Amino acid sequence: MIDSFFRGVSKKTIVALFAVDLLFVVATAFTGALAVIGVLETIPALVNVGRDWSLPEAFNYLKWLVLALIFFFAYRQDGHPLLLSLASIFLLLMFDDSLQLHEQFGRFVSDNVDGQEGFHAYVQIGYWIILASGFLILLRSSYLKAPKPLKQAVAPMLVPFLGLVFFGVFLDFLHSALTEDGTLSAGLLILLEDGGELFMISSLVAYAVNQWKVPFDHLGRKVSS
Repeated sequence: MIDSFFRGVSKKTIVALFAVDLLFVVATAFTGALAVIGVLETIPALVNVGRDWSLPEAFNYLKWLVLALIFFFAYRQDGHPLLLSLASIFLLLMFDDSLQLHEQFGRFVSDNVDGQEGFHAYVQIGYWIILASGFLILLRSSYLKAPKPLKQAVAPMLVPFLGLVFFGVFLDFLHSALTEDGTLSAGLLILLEDGGELFMISSLVAYAVNQWKVPFDHLGRKVSS
């Protein structure tokens, strides 16, 4: 499956997206180092990969939207429910990421339940389990009914999805449960967590762009007409 993913990815797209991702990670690491030695008071919010609605995070929101549009237009052309399910999932992930729904849910439950320190991290894990179960229910029926070529095209996307689970769920849990905000260990975990998410979402886009060029073809037809 890993080989299928690397064969199916758009090399030009992944290099371009990774270059932007790396720029954001380096900018965060460099300004973070300056903050540690006292040259800067803190990492500038605009380039901080761990800050909501910073440039790196907005770049992720845009990539989620691109993925949703790719599969929506693919569904419009192909008509298979699996493509619409994927469009819906990516749109939901965009809303969760941009509105910080999992974090707000964790804080809400933690504030209203007498839990121990770090309890909100376990609440967020529960949130992701519920969300993942919903995604699986949404995908199961349409995937089983999908034609073999479509299944073969969709299956390699599991590789970056598992990467997202590692960076966005597992490392996020470690950061929330085991570190204190403002410490060096917390900063390093945030850099690894959010930097990893940048690269994984870019990988999904680079693969989807190469397999389903529908939205771009659609725009091209509109311009030429």
